[in-house]
Amino acid sequence: MESMGLSLLSEPRMMRSRSHAGGRSESNTSFTPPDSNPSHSTFATSHDHRDPEKEVSPFLSFDTERFAAKDQYEAYRSEMILLREASSLKEQTNGGFKAEITGFQLDSMTAVNFQSEAYAMKRTKRNVNAFGENFWMLSYIIKGAVTLELNGAVLQVRQREFELRSMTDPFQARRTDGEVFMLTLPRAQFTGLEQLFDSISTSENNHCFHPLLRHYMLNLKELLPYTKRSEVSSVEEATISMIRACVSCAPDDIAAARNSILSTQFDVAKKFIDKNLTLPELNADLVQAFLNVSRRQLYRVFSEYNGVERYIRLRRLRACYQEFLSQAEGKNVHNVAEKYGFMDQTGFIRHFRTEFDCRPGEAREMAQEMAKSSIYAQINDR
Repeated sequence: MESMGLSLLSEPRMMRSRSHAGGRSESNTSFTPPDSNPSHSTFATSHDHRDPEKEVSPFLSFDTERFAAKDQYEAYRSEMILLREASSLKEQTNGGFKAEITGFQLDSMTAVNFQSEAYAMKRTKRNVNAFGENFWMLSYIIKGAVTLELNGAVLQVRQREFELRSMTDPFQARRTDGEVFMLTLPRAQFTGLEQLFDSISTSENNHCFHPLLRHYMLNLKELLPYTKRSEVSSVEEATISMIRACVSCAPDDIAAARNSILSTQFDVAKKFIDKNLTLPELNADLVQAFLNVSRRQLYRVFSEYNGVERYIRLRRLRACYQEFLSQAEGKNVHNVAEKYGFMDQTGFIRHFRTEFDCRPGEAREMAQEMAKSSIYAQINDR
């Protein structure tokens, strides 16, 4: 399985839905779930390929905070009406109902993150006909729990467990306060697994997925706001391969999935480190907490660099070097070193020389000479 190779270049830009006078959210164009009727959907998509290097905007960005407290629950219920019918577990909803939904369109798949207070819901035949049925919904319970009633059976799905649901089947459920990350899985993308998935969807199915899929789902949730339009197809291909590997549990598939996990975690960590190079608290503990992994897994992620601390030092040294090149005048070595966390000047000079085969002062002098070159000036003016 190939690595997703995603780029995290800036903070996620959230597209807020506009509100009708009646409180319903309005979006750019209709979102079509796999093999469903586009005229039935109230969701939105902004899957625009005009600039492949721009980040994908969320097709859905809904937050009840945009509504008056007395209107919040009704706004949420209306937003979800075609997917499922919801009812609050609060005795009174006039005091407000907190819910936030963010969704991204890939190619044939969608990814949606739900955060909300507790509520009950049911998916009827009406919902099935309106929203389409030729896909499954894979949910990872990040926080909270859900109790399902399906074909007369009661199923429990707890925090850090999976729920796979066929969208052909009506069901009822009660969710606690929490957060859920969901993926639509088009049947056409999982040929050969239809019978297995349909069987899983009628059982307590957490044991059917390899634990690697938990890490992947969490990483995917964090990466999507930074994904470029040109990367969407690669993300979907990687996700399909990961799910296939983690449900089959074949040794070769799991090994490939494990490598993809490491690559994805490194990509996430790298961007986090690069954005926080000047933060004094940046260290292995902070990166570990950000990735939410064990110390052993963190070492695996950075094994090529002999650990995360060495990688952080390397990135800080390179940032210093670039600063000398771009700001040859007006910045002394001591100030640049301190900016990137090097308080021991002797140690900084030693590490800098080991990495770049020159002293910091020599790098600054070289930058000053380069600035006099007309060729260098033309390159930097482009």
